[in-house]
Amino acid sequence: AAIALSEVGEYFRLNIEAGGSAAARLDKLRTQTSEEIIQLFESSHLLVFTTQGEWFAANRTLTKDEPVNYVSVSRNGVQRGVPVVEIEGRVYYVSGNERETGDAAQGQAVYSSAYDDVSTRYVSEPESLLAGHLIQDVDGGALQAKVRRNAAARWWLKDRNGRLICALVIRNQEIMAFVEWVPADGGRVLALSVDGQNQVWLTIERRGTVTHEVMEESELNLFQGAVRGQTDLAGRFSGQSGSLSIWEGRDVYARADGVIHGPLRVRAGKIDLAGPATDVVAGLWQPPVFESLPYFRLLPNEEVLMRPARLHSVTVNVIETESIAIGANGSAPQDVPLQPGTILHDRAPPPVTGPVRRSGLLGWTYGTTLTISQMRPGRLQVRDYVPEITF
Repeated sequence: AAIALSEVGEYFRLNIEAGGSAAARLDKLRTQTSEEIIQLFESSHLLVFTTQGEWFAANRTLTKDEPVNYVSVSRNGVQRGVPVVEIEGRVYYVSGNERETGDAAQGQAVYSSAYDDVSTRYVSEPESLLAGHLIQDVDGGALQAKVRRNAAARWWLKDRNGRLICALVIRNQEIMAFVEWVPADGGRVLALSVDGQNQVWLTIERRGTVTHEVMEESELNLFQGAVRGQTDLAGRFSGQSGSLSIWEGRDVYARADGVIHGPLRVRAGKIDLAGPATDVVAGLWQPPVFESLPYFRLLPNEEVLMRPARLHSVTVNVIETESIAIGANGSAPQDVPLQPGTILHDRAPPPVTGPVRRSGLLGWTYGTTLTISQMRPGRLQVRDYVPEITF
């Protein structure tokens, strides 16, 4: 593997025989096997990622007259097609598995690398040990910078099976979270990118229908494959230029002037909202599902007591939430009224911020868990929850 560096300021001049400190140069990595350079990345040092390893240039500056010392960091390799990213001062990448004698079933892993002033070298550490079931066959990725009120940047990763994984990093709290973003209607993500306006673009295939969609925050849009427009005087909605016809024969939800409608079957490219509305967004909806880790009792001598338990009550603190469903002990989540006794026919209820409690949850099971989801579309943001369990 070798690196060709052009003349300074002249990106297409690669004459390595020219003299001068700004001339082009050709450097070779001291690899033991044949490797292909996949990506160069500029951090505090120049990083080189190959099919089988990771290197960094020990030189702080590169000149024609001074040889470059490339130091091996790891033998992880990097996955082709997944760009290396830098998040909160560390470099993150997805390992590759392109060794000719390698085991194709050994899987992949997310690694982070940072320069250590003590050892004067980069150190790579695995970050996805608890998310091995999500980091498999990853072949694409893009970094979305922190937006609005989000606590961290989002690193989107796509695999060959059409799954989309979101990685969230908060280094000062030692948080590295992986979560799957599920396309509605059994869709598969074919490609993704982040444009110059920090918007995530997805290409999704659903039962033979391929769409190009833009991800939006929940305060703007709750649906996938969303269509905007207004109804006619009879309350029929077809979208701008009849764009709702793309979901012909499928069930969609709509938000008309803030009120949720659905599910509604698209027939002849239209849905009936039973009344006129000037601001309508309609599309497919996929409810989010969160399930906690199993709960067991820890005895004073630090032994784990394995016996059936019941999560009978829970208090969930929510922020600007419009809909929430809670379940436990293996039972399906049920909708929890956020404003009991309030009935609004002509406008949407305001979002709720504060504690939401559900008690009287039935069932006994080994390793009981808490499930938070939704039965109808609406904004949902959970700050924390406090379960009450009987062992």
